[in-house]
Amino acid sequence: MPDLSRGYRSWLWRRLSMLAPACGGAGLLVVHHSSQMVGATSMFWIHFASFCLALFLLAFTGWLTLRCVSCYFSHRKMLIPLRRRTRRELSQAGWMGLVCLSLLPVLALLPGTFRDISKSIPTHLLEVTRLLKVIPPRPTPEEREMAVQVVERPARPTVKPQPPAPEKDTKEPSPLPLLLHAVETQPAYVYSFQEEEKTADPWTFVNPPRLDRLGVPDPLKPFEWMLPQVHVGFLLPRTTTGTLSSNGKTRLYLEDHLDMRSAGFRLEFDVPVSRDDSLLLLYEPIGFSSNVDLADDPDGELGEYILWQRLGIFYAHRFAGYTSESIFDFSVTAGMMGDSLLTVADGGIANEVVRLSPAFGMELGLWQQGPAGFLLNLNQALPLNLTGATARVTEISIRLRIDFTQSLSIHFGYFAIRGRFQDFAGKMTTKGAEEEMEVSLSGPTFGVDLRF
Repeated sequence: MPDLSRGYRSWLWRRLSMLAPACGGAGLLVVHHSSQMVGATSMFWIHFASFCLALFLLAFTGWLTLRCVSCYFSHRKMLIPLRRRTRRELSQAGWMGLVCLSLLPVLALLPGTFRDISKSIPTHLLEVTRLLKVIPPRPTPEEREMAVQVVERPARPTVKPQPPAPEKDTKEPSPLPLLLHAVETQPAYVYSFQEEEKTADPWTFVNPPRLDRLGVPDPLKPFEWMLPQVHVGFLLPRTTTGTLSSNGKTRLYLEDHLDMRSAGFRLEFDVPVSRDDSLLLLYEPIGFSSNVDLADDPDGELGEYILWQRLGIFYAHRFAGYTSESIFDFSVTAGMMGDSLLTVADGGIANEVVRLSPAFGMELGLWQQGPAGFLLNLNQALPLNLTGATARVTEISIRLRIDFTQSLSIHFGYFAIRGRFQDFAGKMTTKGAEEEMEVSLSGPTFGVDLRF
């Protein structure tokens, strides 16, 4: 009989060998960037963005580490289906730790790609600052006595009457002869720092060169808004896992019946309503094809496909950035999301009613001089039983966007989505869940942005 504890120790060690260094390195980066933000001026937003990304990696790797350790210590008490499900959910934890570990050097070296202009002031500004900071020497005792004598009030002066005013001469003066000589002149040379600025490093001056980002308004034009945008993205899930449960008992594993060649796309409309506010409309369908027929499924629970549709409306506010000169973007969204599951199986795999949920999200962007920038999107839908069914969905994506023109951009990156769906006997209740479905998928994504 194989040693179960020994097998779980080996399973835990393989995952902690990647997760523990990633978690420790992320914690060191959080402390480093938080200390660099204290007293920083020009580099504050760079360290703040790196601090936020390092904090996310710390929370993510810490959560995975706690789940792996909890699975190891509770494997003897869990039922076999639940134990198998937990191992499948954490099967990619080691690779996720390796990816997070590979991102740490990027976050550590990212502030080094920018020049701190507060520490690199031009020579002429340093000379003026030095002259202004010259402290005069302290006066000697002899100089103090002389100053006191001068300050003493002098005696009252005597007033003498003014002499009478001279009489005005009524004779007109005769004009003097003028002699004109031709003199060759040339314009005086005025030294300026323009030639020096052209040859020197531009980031060492107080006014750095403009980034000239495309598709965003100019900060010097307050009446210029963001352009309306259509975002089209394609999702290619490479890893799909999930379970079906009834009354707390797992009765089906989706990865045993779903084809891994599933796909989806994301269609989003961004309509500006002011300079810093927009209305977002989202439609995101994801299809999972089945690798078995109805005749091969004795329970008749799976059909030829499962279609997960997401429809949402959000209000977005841009707190920082989103101009042609900004290097850091930050915005927050809030609104409502509706999730629906459709299948052609007899009886359905889950309740096909639309699950309405309040949702919120955020977007972080980091840009440099050039057409490319990194975007981090986080979205969370909270379960709310308004229709007899709930949905809790977490979505994250990291993308690289390249702007070609004012109207065209492309993007590509990686995404991950996790959804939990529950069906209840009534509305506005959180007890007595009859059916439960969990789905997790991740993979590459790419698409195009069109602005009008």
